[in-house]
Amino acid sequence: MIIIGGMLGGVFTPTEAAAVATAYGLFVGFVIYQELKVSALPRICYKVLISTPRDVYRGPGQSLYLCPDPGKASELAANFLFNISSSATIIMLVILIFIIILGMFLSTTPALILSIPFSFPL
Repeated sequence: MIIIGGMLGGVFTPTEAAAVATAYGLFVGFVIYQELKVSALPRICYKVLISTPRDVYRGPGQSLYLCPDPGKASELAANFLFNISSSATIIMLVILIFIIILGMFLSTTPALILSIPFSFPL
């Protein structure tokens, strides 16, 4: 309620809402429930630092792997690459050229999210 109300009311931005949510969670854990200890904070921060990047890339990537592919685009891409050459070096060069061309139009993360499912069957 505090987070959504603050954003809708124009009190803070979504990024600031994340900080408010963190502060609220720490307040609830330390003061209201009294289950958190100060000595546990470094371990909690370490777990957050390890899991956040993994989850940021896992979410979009997993949705591309798990979505139904009626056209079998990844298999078509693999067959196309194997028809060009059976050499692993040539196939890697074609994939790298594709990623470079994709990178001309997209930033790094979306380009990788779009290109990894096509290279996954290889």
